[in-house]
Amino acid sequence: MIFEPMQKEHLTELAKMYVEAFNAPPWNDQWTIDWFQHLKYLFRFVSYAGA
Repeated sequence: MIFEPMQKEHLTELAKMYVEAFNAPPWNDQWTIDWFQHLKYLFRFVSYAGA
């Protein structure tokens, strides 16, 4: 497994993985890709370094 800092370019793929994982059992949530668009806003903050 390779770890690297999260970059703005990763957000779309990360959003897809999150939605796929948490919309499936046992969670059965109803996340959408559109909800993750607000994450792009976080990258505007200089102090935000990702998880």
